[in-house]
Amino acid sequence: MQQIEFNVFYLLRSVKKHLKLFLAINVVIALLSLVYALTAPVKYQSKVVFYPFSPESSDPRLMLYEESRFSVFGYSDQVERFTRIGKSNSVKYALASKYNLYKRYNITTDSIPAAKNQLLEYMTGGVLKFEKGENGGIMLSVVDADRDTAALMCNSVVALIDSINASLLVEKNIKVFNLYKSQANELEKGLQHLKDSINVVVRSKDRFKEYTIKALQSQLNYSAEEFAKVKTKFELSKTLTSRQLNSLYLVEPAQPSFKKAQPNRKLIIAGSIVIGLLLSTVGFTIVEFLKDNKKKFKF
Repeated sequence: MQQIEFNVFYLLRSVKKHLKLFLAINVVIALLSLVYALTAPVKYQSKVVFYPFSPESSDPRLMLYEESRFSVFGYSDQVERFTRIGKSNSVKYALASKYNLYKRYNITTDSIPAAKNQLLEYMTGGVLKFEKGENGGIMLSVVDADRDTAALMCNSVVALIDSINASLLVEKNIKVFNLYKSQANELEKGLQHLKDSINVVVRSKDRFKEYTIKALQSQLNYSAEEFAKVKTKFELSKTLTSRQLNSLYLVEPAQPSFKKAQPNRKLIIAGSIVIGLLLSTVGFTIVEFLKDNKKKFKF
């Protein structure tokens, strides 16, 4: 079997043989890429950075203990959880409803399942983007054809993430609040019972009533201290059942960007020219190669 010669000089010789056509093709490609770069829709990107709070930072069972040690901000698992919530379909549907994204993205709603699927693909494909920031932060970016809408959507996503996480924390704190409330009620009943018992002993003619009163008073003092502790926890947990509880720290709200994010005209033109040169060179080389070696191949 004969060896087939195929090297750089062969490439150059093939291009030189069809130089006019080679130049014409690449000029056309360059012009088309220029037209596309100039007519492609302009889009803007708004960014925001926020830091998730750790669940422990709003847990009334830990906040009153001096020996408790926990970070105010969340760890890597919190970053992952907040990011998953931000990427969830519920957040995307909420944005679609608020900003009429079906119409904005020219998605027909004749078939609701198909429209929802197209919306999710579009938003996942480049509208919403999450990245891990420094020191446990999360960077969110939103791309849209309108700079103001991009900033509004960016802030809305953060608000939705905060609302969803805050609601989960509130539900947990409500359970803790009910637990402390039950304990406070039981201790209050016990205090009243001890007070009634002391009054009964005072009115009695028991010769040992002084010892009995001292014992009951000691129990009353101890129960009063326990009641005060539980009442403090009860009042704190009550404040943490507010629906306005924050679950993240927003460094600064997103602002409209006056710098275009898309399209990158220089990159489009340069990339198209490079790809055009490579493809046309390879194409002419293959054609010449087949002509020179047509006897070696059977078609």
